[in-house]
Amino acid sequence: MNITLIPLGIVLLFLLNCIYLHFEFAYSLFAFEPPTTNYNNGDTSLGFNSNLGTNISNHWGNGINESQNDYLINISSNQGHSEFPKFEVVGKNISMIWLDDSSGYRDVYFKRSSDGGKTFEKIINLGNIPGGAFDHQIAVIDNFVFVIWEQSPDNNGQIFFKRSTDWGKTFEKAINLGNNTGLSGTPQLSVSKDNSSDIDSNSINVHVIWHDSSEGIVLRKSDDGGNTFKKAISLSENYPISFFPKITTQGDNVYAIWVTINNKGMENETREVTFAKSMDRGTTFGKAIYLTNFAKISFNAQIASSGNNVFVLWTNGTFVKDEFPILTDTMFKYSDNSGQTFHDTISLNNYTGWSVNPSIKTNDDKLYIVWEEINQNRYSDIYFCVINIKDTKECNFKINLSNDSNSSFDPSLDILNNTALVAWTNENSNFSSSIGIKEIHNQINDYVESTTTLFNIDANASNPQVAISDVDNKAFILWNGYSDFDDEIFLASIDYPYTDNGKYGINNNEKETNKINTTLDYNLDNYFPMENINNRSSDNSFFSNNFDNISIALVDPTYTNTAYDNSFYILYNLYNNDSFHQNTTKHVNLLTSKIDTESMPGFRTLYLHDHIARLMPKANVTIISDTDVHKGYIFNDNIITNNKYDAIILEHQEYVTQEEYNYLRQFVANGGILILPYSNMFYAEIKYNPDDNTITLVKGHNWEFDGKAVKNSVAERWLNETSKWVGSNYAQVPGIIFGNNPFGYLKHEEQFITNPNVTILLDYNVTIPTIYQDKFPDYRIATYEHNYKKGKVIDFGIYLSEDVLGNERFIRFFDSILFKYIH
Repeated sequence: MNITLIPLGIVLLFLLNCIYLHFEFAYSLFAFEPPTTNYNNGDTSLGFNSNLGTNISNHWGNGINESQNDYLINISSNQGHSEFPKFEVVGKNISMIWLDDSSGYRDVYFKRSSDGGKTFEKIINLGNIPGGAFDHQIAVIDNFVFVIWEQSPDNNGQIFFKRSTDWGKTFEKAINLGNNTGLSGTPQLSVSKDNSSDIDSNSINVHVIWHDSSEGIVLRKSDDGGNTFKKAISLSENYPISFFPKITTQGDNVYAIWVTINNKGMENETREVTFAKSMDRGTTFGKAIYLTNFAKISFNAQIASSGNNVFVLWTNGTFVKDEFPILTDTMFKYSDNSGQTFHDTISLNNYTGWSVNPSIKTNDDKLYIVWEEINQNRYSDIYFCVINIKDTKECNFKINLSNDSNSSFDPSLDILNNTALVAWTNENSNFSSSIGIKEIHNQINDYVESTTTLFNIDANASNPQVAISDVDNKAFILWNGYSDFDDEIFLASIDYPYTDNGKYGINNNEKETNKINTTLDYNLDNYFPMENINNRSSDNSFFSNNFDNISIALVDPTYTNTAYDNSFYILYNLYNNDSFHQNTTKHVNLLTSKIDTESMPGFRTLYLHDHIARLMPKANVTIISDTDVHKGYIFNDNIITNNKYDAIILEHQEYVTQEEYNYLRQFVANGGILILPYSNMFYAEIKYNPDDNTITLVKGHNWEFDGKAVKNSVAERWLNETSKWVGSNYAQVPGIIFGNNPFGYLKHEEQFITNPNVTILLDYNVTIPTIYQDKFPDYRIATYEHNYKKGKVIDFGIYLSEDVLGNERFIRFFDSILFKYIH
């Protein structure tokens, strides 16, 4: 027999909604900040003239002509998904990292140029660890290159450190600095040098800070350039509900900030920006202090320092009520005595209520700040502010850099000699995007703005990063370009400072209209000829593992959707009182419901199907129904010891037949991987009636029906059996609080672990009301792995609702599960 495949379709509005959920952040802010995204590609290049004009000539090869001033090249250039690039430019050395799944895992890749971008060396895979990496950071000082990242899904999240002592030609073995991040690690890295001209590791201090699920904000330091590290210390006094650390160093002083959540889950919950400092290079820290006072929402905290000055920037949120969006403002606070005291807080955006995503840098006696201003919650602009360190009461100069009807976001900033370069993503009404660039020159306290330039490459662009070389008057822009068939990283070089035929003088706070004067257009087919696509990875020595011969089935919850089609629940509520224990034959027809054979799979099933198909382009990814499983179509030729699929991903299979339950268990016993992103699984048994394509309740959900009469019965149909082979059961304790919530999960339905043999992958650190603690002394909700005979069950422990599915961090974690367990 052939499997009955459910028709597929792309639900465009839903996918667009997922892409832009970062604008609807009212609740996800309570748990986690979205990561910054960037992308990277290989060695094919296009030249363009130094005036950034449209006179473009093609240039092919692995390097750049000596006479070529400006260029655009593909850095990653492989068949995998290359994304989230970051880089450092020191002199002529360009050191780049990004995430890449070409190896079959999502690893941190490194590439460098030692001649200002004329040539590039081959890629180095810094990880090659099963699962997925994220939150990667890079720092360069002298000939040392330091890279850190967070790794999932093992050990409740891990922090890895890797260094090079020869500018990135080679790297030493990765060091695991710590486990138990709860996937909320967001590690940060700061390096500094003693007052020494020596180029050796003994003069370099390395500080790594991250969130630990048990100890809160922890720090490990190295006094010998990352050769060895001291024991981790907690800056938050072992208070675990502390997140998003940032760090900076100034001489012997180390400054750190983070967000502390008090009274989590209660009406008086607050989120305070917290500051701590060390005066002995991070050996000890003083008592942490709050820089905010009973703040309801604080996020996107940033820190910078210069001399005795410490500058802190964050986004403050103000609740309105009910359906209204949160008002957000960019707040600024500073200390001029090395963090002993801080001056009053000011709003850099003058409490407009639509400001997010600030970043900050210092240069000489100036402080440079950029942020997004979401105008009336419709479209966003990039604002730029300069503050004189000697007069830090307000922005001495402020301007709208993008100032158009398109949306502009993800700003990046670098400074050299009091000239600022800002890049951002510019998105038009058709949801295609390009990179905007603008320079702002300080000419004797009068700021001059250059024309806006857009990089268009016939592919969407996002999350640009900018860096300026201090030796050859060059600036570099690194960004992610993505299209329907590929994700790549691009690097562009331009002259710096950039001058053109026009000059635009801007007075302080004066409104201005910016015109896009220069546009660089590139046709993607020109430097990715379609006939050469399969060979693009040859220069980089990496070939994509596209999961050939892997077969994955997603099971649409046909039976559960049918049971939810009202009638079952009418009866549940009709007889929902404790006094009803006797059999009844009234209204029992409500316990039979007809399957809608013309319905499409649900949004979530379609989204996961399309996401996995793109992540694993050569895998066979299909959607089947509960009835397909019920009939044994998950096995080859109906031989129940011969699995048809390598992995099965269930949706919300709350209602299943006895046959479906048995076959799924047999699938795992045979060696299959069963992935459960949804909770409340296998809660009730139903009977499938093929003659009229209906389902009828048999047992579970507190009821039992023998075909004639209904009576009260068990809540979870296969309580003990499910605990044995799945590892958990449906959690029914109210008032649960998630101490670790990296995905912004809003409590819905959960599984709690009832089998002591499971392996925890991600612990949500839940607490339950005291009245239930005697009954459930070890109540744990977690994502876990459970071995059953030859196979494995991976249970996420939470319910994959739309808010979680739209969370970028969850998608990264979901991918890491696929990379680790499906081969």
